Amino acid sequence: MTTPFDNKVWSQPRWLHYGGSAALALLGLYIRVHLQPILGFRAPYAIALIPVAIAAYAGGIGPGLVAALIGFAGTLSVVVGTDHVTVADVLQLSIVWVIAGFICLIAGRLRTSAMRNSLLRDQLEVEHRQVKDVLASMTDAFCAVDKNWSIVQTNAAFKDLLNVDERIIGDNFWEHIDGTKAPSLKEALSDAFNRRAASQAEWQAPKAQRWLQVRAFPT
Repeated sequence: MTTPFDNKVWSQPRWLHYGGSAALALLGLYIRVHLQPILGFRAPYAIALIPVAIAAYAGGIGPGLVAALIGFAGTLSVVVGTDHVTVADVLQLSIVWVIAGFICLIAGRLRTSAMRNSLLRDQLEVEHRQVKDVLASMTDAFCAVDKNWSIVQTNAAFKDLLNVDERIIGDNFWEHIDGTKAPSLKEALSDAFNRRAASQAEWQAPKAQRWLQVRAFPT
């Protein structure tokens, strides 16, 4: 699930993503240096991986690798030291680079997937608003129900027809229209529901005191 904060971060210019990744790496190095009396030389690159994950999720694989380069180089220079680099140090650095690569790849893919889902959700919201605007402008009454006959959407014309308000949403359709007094309507709607085919019937609306042509379209 994405948030407005995520969208705001992703929409920033690329230079800001790379600049932010560098700042995160330096912040991680600052924290690691101040934790040196407590941690000693145990897992010297562990904290540097945190900015890598954040930068990759916020800006993609590129910023994540930049954070890794700055963080690892700073840790090697300031924490580990370059005077007496051993084979074990090289092996350890190689391993964390592999780990950083996997983190960048996974975080980058999560970012891409989340951005795609956010875009699709925004498009659906726009389409939903457009549908609501179309329904609001319709002079014909409209009502949509789910598989349990619960009302999920109506327009103003339908609510005026039954003299109800927005609280009708979620109610059972047949609570407001007595099927026993309109057998042809109930038969037509049930037929459309069961056969998944369009159907129609005439119905005399009690409150409107007139005959109406009802058309049912399954989705």
